[in-house]
Amino acid sequence: MIKTLFFLLLLVQPVFSLSAERFHLVKVVVTGSTRYSQDDLQRATGLKLNSEVTQDDLQNAARRLGGSGAFTGVQFTFMPAKGVRGVEADFVVTDAMQFLPASFENFLWFSDSDLQQIVRQAVPLFDGSVPQSGTMSEDVKAALVQALSSKGLPSQVSYTLSASEMGQISAVSYKVDNAGFKIADFQFVNAGRLPSETLAKALAFLKDQDYSRSVVKQALDGNLVPVCQSHGFLKCAVLGFKASFQQQMVTITADLSEGPQFKLASYQWSGNTLIAGNELNKRITLKLGEPVDFSRLQDDLAQVQKAYGKFGREAAKVKPVPTYNGDQVAYLFQVNEGDLFHMGTVDFLGMDSASAQKLAASWKLAEGQPYDNTYYQRFIASLVMSNPGRQMEWAALEDVDAQHKTVNLKLQLKSR
Repeated sequence: MIKTLFFLLLLVQPVFSLSAERFHLVKVVVTGSTRYSQDDLQRATGLKLNSEVTQDDLQNAARRLGGSGAFTGVQFTFMPAKGVRGVEADFVVTDAMQFLPASFENFLWFSDSDLQQIVRQAVPLFDGSVPQSGTMSEDVKAALVQALSSKGLPSQVSYTLSASEMGQISAVSYKVDNAGFKIADFQFVNAGRLPSETLAKALAFLKDQDYSRSVVKQALDGNLVPVCQSHGFLKCAVLGFKASFQQQMVTITADLSEGPQFKLASYQWSGNTLIAGNELNKRITLKLGEPVDFSRLQDDLAQVQKAYGKFGREAAKVKPVPTYNGDQVAYLFQVNEGDLFHMGTVDFLGMDSASAQKLAASWKLAEGQPYDNTYYQRFIASLVMSNPGRQMEWAALEDVDAQHKTVNLKLQLKSR
């Protein structure tokens, strides 16, 4: 966890000359927070009104607030109040800014709302998120362990930091390590036109795996949705899913919105100057009037991007922009041809130095010339043709240097 510091400011009236002396707590006030309610803040201090407290109790309350990680600063003042040996505790806090949502991976014995309530009862400042510093992450874990243990359920709880696809920390994920839940089956609601068998096949790799909410969600979005899109259901989306279990075997029920099945009406190109549109059309394998296989379309466009390597445009990109009309879709393929890359170095591996030098001498694409990704293919083909009695396998590694706009090649001979 990221560590942040909080400060405590203690202002005590002379009445508190002895830390062990007991006083009657009349009032607790916590101000300065826009994130939490006064009731939650008061509960988080651990102090109870009309109870007997010592100066140490009051100082510990301030440390408890600061140590939670929910605040970057805690100031407090203790002062005499009405009544016999009455005392008022006033706290001023500064909200922390860095919080992460908490996710519960496999607590299938409880609903989400039940889990929220269970944790909030024990951790008043828990609002579905935990600060990136302090004790709250551990406090949430302790609350979960207690809830599980009290019901005689598996209670080995751990938590980890989850990262997004971009590698950024995105959540604190809690799971029961010894839950024993295994994924057994899949069901789909609102999926009227795609066979359940086709959908289930996309998720078959999850069967018999430990149940994890985030893993299932990732599979639904990353595996199930592309299957729908490959059958023309381009607006397919998973609206949510539920997990139920019997004897530790889990059934996933996914709510799927298929949307219309779109057929290809037309397509055209923009931004292409190096390759004519009629040449690019030859790389599109989709047929007009047929349902769009979006996965195949992506493969086709990847081949278009690769074709620009002949002209040294290693960073060429093609973006498909759809226009929907009923159950028809027309695409505008926006081409960004990118910058020109130049030939860097070429190394020949898997042979003695004399053979490598001979091949280097016959290599004609000089360093600094515009790169052509078809040249090394033609070069290797000529070597194979000139050695008909020798079984040869070549491997090519293109090292694209985006900063210097060069491509360095390693060509390795693998004799058979």
